[in-house]
Amino acid sequence: MIQEVLNGKAASFRWIIERYQRPVHKVIFNLIHDSHIAEDIAQEVFLAVFQKLSTFDSMRCRFSTWIFTIARNKSINHLRKKKNELEMVIEDAAYDADPSGDISQKEFARQMDRALSSLPGKQKNAFVLSQFEKLPYDQIAQIECVSIGTVRSRIHRAKKKLRKALEQIDGDNTSNYDMWIKSHQLEKTDFDITNSLMEQITIETRKPNILQRAWQVFLFDLLPTRALLRYCVLVSGAIAGLLRMVFVVYYALFA
Repeated sequence: MIQEVLNGKAASFRWIIERYQRPVHKVIFNLIHDSHIAEDIAQEVFLAVFQKLSTFDSMRCRFSTWIFTIARNKSINHLRKKKNELEMVIEDAAYDADPSGDISQKEFARQMDRALSSLPGKQKNAFVLSQFEKLPYDQIAQIECVSIGTVRSRIHRAKKKLRKALEQIDGDNTSNYDMWIKSHQLEKTDFDITNSLMEQITIETRKPNILQRAWQVFLFDLLPTRALLRYCVLVSGAIAGLLRMVFVVYYALFA
């Protein structure tokens, strides 16, 4: 499928979007805690994937690892831009689906999300990829560009801090903690950006790249101009030669 896209079949990219859009959205949401912004970033991720697909090296990592790395980097870039905000917007997790409206569970989720957001970025990333996305340590190590040992250490520190937060919030209530973890493992089933992305990709494929544009400028703008210039030079030379000949003849006859 990847090779088909590289061969010019942009329509084949639809399969890649359909296969990875929800996992990618979930990764982004669990890092930034804003579903609307997560949707925008997810679209940016897939546009980047399409534009950089030729740089993917299957010998270095899995395709999913490569996509998750792009998602992680764009999420971090967004968080860096927002780092001066006083408070991150935390949405209700999956508890909104509970018809009983259990306020304690909602509040627990909010406070645990705040505790997660307060973790150092590297610890938070490792924890999210491990506990929410269920990625193996070796894949997380590739995404974070660190050793597996470093990944283990970051996850251990994150869990330790969250356990401390759990004790302060709910007295070590593991059942609520487990529900909080599971709520972040759920994918947004109604999330679908396939059609809108394919429209953007169709527009992208119709845009000439830099080399194509340079060739078009040379072929249709510079080349005719240079040809016209050469023609003018030749005509000017011919006229000058004719005038010279007329002057010579005139001088020979009347001098």
